[in-house]
Amino acid sequence: MATAETVQLLMATYNGSQFIAEQIKSLQLQTYPHWQLWIRDDLSTDSTPEIIEQFARQDLRIQVVASDGKRLGACRNFAHLLQASPSNQYTMFCDQDDWWHANKIETMLQKMQSVEQEYGQIPLLIHADLEVVDAQLQTICDSFWKYHAIKPGRCTLNRLLVQNPIPGCAMLFNGPLREIAVPIAEGALMHDWWLVLVASIFGRIVPIDAVLGQYRQHGHNWAGAEEYNAWRALTKLLHFSDNTQLQQATAQSVVHARTFLDCYRTRLNVPTLRIIEDFVSLVEENFWGKRVKLVRNRFFRHGLVSTIGMIARI
Repeated sequence: MATAETVQLLMATYNGSQFIAEQIKSLQLQTYPHWQLWIRDDLSTDSTPEIIEQFARQDLRIQVVASDGKRLGACRNFAHLLQASPSNQYTMFCDQDDWWHANKIETMLQKMQSVEQEYGQIPLLIHADLEVVDAQLQTICDSFWKYHAIKPGRCTLNRLLVQNPIPGCAMLFNGPLREIAVPIAEGALMHDWWLVLVASIFGRIVPIDAVLGQYRQHGHNWAGAEEYNAWRALTKLLHFSDNTQLQQATAQSVVHARTFLDCYRTRLNVPTLRIIEDFVSLVEENFWGKRVKLVRNRFFRHGLVSTIGMIARI
């Protein structure tokens, strides 16, 4: 059993009444009981506020952060929780609609403390695999990594600038990482992506090869798991289908990277600075200039066909 450190759980909610009680119950069933749950509701129009208030009255480990009449959206809601809740040595993001395996906190905390013994108090982000399930918790795929063609060992900066393979609900991060990452800048695309970039540059990202939760897909997720299918991706590429979505995703990635660069420029070493500047400048390049920078820096997506499609059609 890990030492009795309090793990801080941050949950941003919005119209989550269908599943939120199940999720909170999965937290209460954890084998590691030393946690505090901080919840901020984003002006839900269903019964979510009443449900979380009821849980808070029954369990003193649950704290509700006032919304102050402001709707922030998913990223800013989690960002607000990071600033409004007390700074803590260990923090986890918690989605409103998943189900955590009973050993999730204990397993991830043990791994974190083991890694800290090896590397010391540097910024660390631990992440685990997930089972992808439907609304009734029936298995869609037994591995999020497999479902999304993710190879955890390839979580390098050049790939992380293109897309984020680590959802917030799969991670645990320590105090040194939180100290550098907060506050999350206004232009950040997603809170978890921001933490992943900070960890990759200033610390370490360490995977746990274990499935520790069920990642529920029900059609109304803030951010969901889209299955990677090489045949479908190849068919789209060969038929020259609309590439607007790919271009938009790349443009958003560039905005996110530019925001990150503006925030941390003076703290980056020269090689890291050059990589991010090359990525940010992609939108300014001509046809061949884009492709040279993509290949030279290995700005690749997950899945070979998706990478080929990006290089061919960006």
